[in-house]
Parts: sequence; C-alpha cells; structure tokens
Amino acid sequence: MTPANVPHQAAQPKPGVPPPLVSIVTPSLNQGRYIADAIESVIAQGYPATEHIVVEGGSEDETRTVLERYAAHPHIRVIEDVPPRGQSAAVNTGFRAARGDVIGWLNADDRYCAGAFWAAVEALGNGAALCYGDWEVIDENGAVVTSLTAGKFDRREQLDGLSTRFAQPTVFVRRELFDEVGYLDESLHYVMDLDFWLRATRTHDFRYVHRTLAQFRHHPESKTVSHGSSFYAERRRVARAHGGPFFSSGLRRHWFQRVLGRRLATHVMWHLSRGAYLEAGRGAARPDSRPPRCPLCRRGLLGGRP
Repeated sequence: MTPANVPHQAAQPKPGVPPPLVSIVTPSLNQGRYIADAIESVIAQGYPATEHIVVEGGSEDETRTVLERYAAHPHIRVIEDVPPRGQSAAVNTGFRAARGDVIGWLNADDRYCAGAFWAAVEALGNGAALCYGDWEVIDENGAVVTSLTAGKFDRREQLDGLSTRFAQPTVFVRRELFDEVGYLDESLHYVMDLDFWLRATRTHDFRYVHRTLAQFRHHPESKTVSHGSSFYAERRRVARAHGGPFFSSGLRRHWFQRVLGRRLATHVMWHLSRGAYLEAGRGAARPDSRPPRCPLCRRGLLGGRP
C-alpha cells in the first residue's frame, strides 16, 4: 500500500448530519505520468461528498487517455482551459466552478494521504477559515524522500523568508474566504499560494492539523526543480508587497548561497539567526531543555565538536 492509501482513523459525521461537500481543484498540463495518482488519492479518501475538478490546459501527453479511464466517476468533472492561461488562472477557474463548502488545491503530480478530507472538515468545523498540515516529499516513483512537520504558521517568518515548511497541497479553505480576500493573483507564476495566504492572515488565524495530509512530488519537470531559481525573485517581491523587510533573512540566504554554496551558507545562516533559520516553522518545543545546535557543527562537518 502506498502512503496515500494507508488506513487512518479519522473523524466521522454526526448521525443525521450530512458532511459538507469537499471540492478539489487540480490544474492539469502534461502531467499524464502522475495524474492518476492524484485522482486515486482523492478516491481513496472514501469521503462521501466529494467533487474533483480537473482544469485541463490542452495536454499533449497521455493525460487525455488517463482522464478517459475516470469518465464514469460522477464526482470527477473536467473543465477545458485551452489555450492554457497559466497555473494561477487554471486554479482560479476551478475555484470559481467549485460548489463545495471546503475547497482544496491538489496539483496533478501531488497526492493526498488517507483521512485528509475528514481531518480538514473537522479542523474547519470550528470557525477556522483555513487549515493545513504536515507533508511528505516523494520522488518521481512515489517513494517517500522525507517527512516534514509544518508547525505553526508564522506570518513574520514568511515575510522574512525564513520558513519553507508550509506546503500548498495540505491547505484546505472555506469557500467564504474567496469572497473576503479574492482569488489567486494571476500575474504570479510561482508563489501565488503564498500571496493568497498572506492576504488571508491579515484577518484570520490558520488552523494547524498535526498529521500528514499530503505528499509533494519532486521530479525533473516540476516547477520547484526546473524553475527553482525563479521562485526567489517572485517570493521576495510578494513578501515586500505585504510589508516584508528589505534586508530579509531570505535575501541574506540567497546571496550567501551564491557566494558560499548551500552547505556553508546554511552553517552561516544558522549562526547568524541563532538557529531560527532551521527551526522556523517547526512550531514545537524541543523535548529537552538544551539549546539547538548547528547540525553541521554537531556532525563535525565543518570542524565543530561532533
């Protein structure tokens, strides 16, 4: 069984109370190798009120063939977005078409973990506008590479470029949030999710679900891998537009990495921030009273005490 299908005890609906409709939006463009995984992870939730909207941008690979295999599933709806207008526009098309009370955004190369919908519905049932959880990185074959704990969402850390432990596939929102803060900024290509979250956190606290909700796939064609260098400039522009500092930790990290390389830059940033750079976003106290130590010094990789 894949991690997405491992059974998990989740909240169940109260007798006589129908569960809220959960709408999932999946933008699709030439991800035919992975989209079946995404679709199956929604089906595997076993959630009784689901709508899965695939916004198809004119894929030229096997995507169409894959989608045809699911044509008999009544909860799956394909919306054509041809010619493609970009990922932000595709996701907005799905958001606007969604009928659900709870809405999620799952890219065609990612997948949900078991029980994610019940966990999100429970988290959003107490007045929260948005919830998110922990996540895993998987490779192109679906094997888990690492597990990450999101911790508490800290707006200041996001504006300062410290935290990267908040993953879009784990996010679920109540549809009323779009009426309040608007949809994705379609001029953005890489961090449109961050811009949306920063707009929302002006007036709302986000609820953290301390369990793994989704898996984020790293593969050669993904934006994170193939356009990784483009994320920095857009992330900095968005952070500055929301009041982030000019001389941010993200700026220092960017230039340290260019000059010193990733490993030595991580070491320097850790000591400059007294551990905040790596601890940011974890949101949990250390189990002991000892202060955190630089992991590179701890392992003796840069001449420190092992």
